[in-house]
Amino acid sequence: MLTYEDARYRDVELTLASHFYRGRSVGSQVTCHQFPGHDVVFDMGPASLSSLVVPNVVLTHGHDDHVGGIWAHHLRRVGNGLDPARYFIQEGDIDAVRGMVQAHARINRSRGDESIQLNPIGEGAVIPVGKGGLVVKPFRSTHRVPCLGYALWGKRRRLRADLIGASKEIIIAARKRGKEVNEEVQP
Repeated sequence: MLTYEDARYRDVELTLASHFYRGRSVGSQVTCHQFPGHDVVFDMGPASLSSLVVPNVVLTHGHDDHVGGIWAHHLRRVGNGLDPARYFIQEGDIDAVRGMVQAHARINRSRGDESIQLNPIGEGAVIPVGKGGLVVKPFRSTHRVPCLGYALWGKRRRLRADLIGASKEIIIAARKRGKEVNEEVQP
């Protein structure tokens, strides 16, 4: 028998390639993957207290263990005086999610549902998050219901291709002449 003391229900914290991660995933129970340093959460199956400060929530699909905590996340942010978060949801799921939030607002005698920001998302979209030019890019994923996967992308700077292999003196001289010696690339 599962209990909430079970280790599977505790958030895991770790650093992935210098990105702090906090989250948990228990099949058919809870899914919530936070990257608080980048102001983004992927999925919101029960809303943990630590997720309340994160202003961007991106959902993969409409199963309850992935969207069931949106109403609590939103209403608690509103109740604590935080700006409304931005929720990114597949267009076909927006009406159902809005209805869920409205039902919980009625039960809580709250008008918080009036300020929820549900944004349709699909393949090809780019969502700026966090700092430093990071973006979330959705792609079609396989599941028994319509589902999106996401990549967290950042721009990097590297030495321009035509200067690779050039001597240090040539690069310094180009910089002194006001030439840009680096270029932006996406990993």
